Amino acid sequence: MTGMQYMNDLNAANVLRQLWEKLPRYLRGKWTERVSKIRNTSQQVASFNDFSEFVSQQADLATDPVYSEESISRSVDTVDKHHKQNERKPKRGRRTNFATDLLTKKDIGGNSLSISCTLCSKAHHLDECAEFLKKPLEDRRNFIKEKGLCFGCYSPEHVAKHCRNKRSCKTCNKRHPTSLHDYNWKPERKNAQHKESEMGKEDQVVNANTTVCNVTEAGDVPITMGIVPIWLYHKNNPNSRICVYALLDNASG
Repeated sequence: MTGMQYMNDLNAANVLRQLWEKLPRYLRGKWTERVSKIRNTSQQVASFNDFSEFVSQQADLATDPVYSEESISRSVDTVDKHHKQNERKPKRGRRTNFATDLLTKKDIGGNSLSISCTLCSKAHHLDECAEFLKKPLEDRRNFIKEKGLCFGCYSPEHVAKHCRNKRSCKTCNKRHPTSLHDYNWKPERKNAQHKESEMGKEDQVVNANTTVCNVTEAGDVPITMGIVPIWLYHKNNPNSRICVYALLDNASG
């Protein structure tokens, strides 16, 4: 790569920025940390070679046969499949082995052996991490943003709007992790009487409009208007008068 004629073009910041945007969200933060480390240790900016090494390392981690998420998912699926097959078999004089049952339940129920906390790296979920729960709610939210985790299940693979496995809050039973529950949040409650009053006013307007429409559209309703005779004449010639009829309009102001 160092012998390429246009290597300087690949080292340009805008090129590395475009490559960075194509990374999964959870890797963007890691690459940003790598860039900061290179800048602080060698007083240089990250190059295309640094980016290539970073991607290669992350690919090796993602395909690790023992500790990668893919291998863990395969092992869990295998255990679940085996467990379901055993449930389908007829239970004839089943003998219980306490040690075996305890190990099976531990492996299947929650997968506690394969979970690693994002904050403290211990074998528990971030939602149950005591160190994470000690933080203020705003700091917890900022931590989730910095790590690029899903606000619904804490997964680094997607965002909350694409989450299909949102955790259920143990406090309010809503679809979010319990550790993100806001105890200061209060639902907006509208005044029922005010709402009924507004609805009553709307009904009155509708009824009034209906009445007017009925009167207007009814062709058989007789309409009478007031008429009075008026004599018109010029002030200089009062003897020459004309009789006219004036219409009284009750609707005019």
